[in-house]
Amino acid sequence: MKRHEFKNPVPVRERMAEKWKKRFMFEKGYSEECAGYMAQRLIDLIDHMQYGYALIAFHKQGITFKMVKATLIPYESFFHRFYEMERIESTVVYWDVESQAWRSFQLENLLDWSPVC
Repeated sequence: MKRHEFKNPVPVRERMAEKWKKRFMFEKGYSEECAGYMAQRLIDLIDHMQYGYALIAFHKQGITFKMVKATLIPYESFFHRFYEMERIESTVVYWDVESQAWRSFQLENLLDWSPVC
């Protein structure tokens, strides 16, 4: 085992799910069950975008509805480092396929997503 693995024995995804669940509850007033579901959906989205494309529905600035085709496939070659889920504090970065540019959304504004072939 590497030295840094002893610091926090709870897996990254579990830590992030708990952190994001609290954010969904605080920012959106979601129940614990709903917030847990949304946190897991966000984790699934990020996992999927690292290898594929997703259609994401979210609110921009809390009011404007957006739907984008997004991915994280070019992240490593563009930023010269691996994508680290644990670095996400409040915004989720994604490559907007249509605009051919990096964009982001507030994680609590996620509505839903689906994989795109």
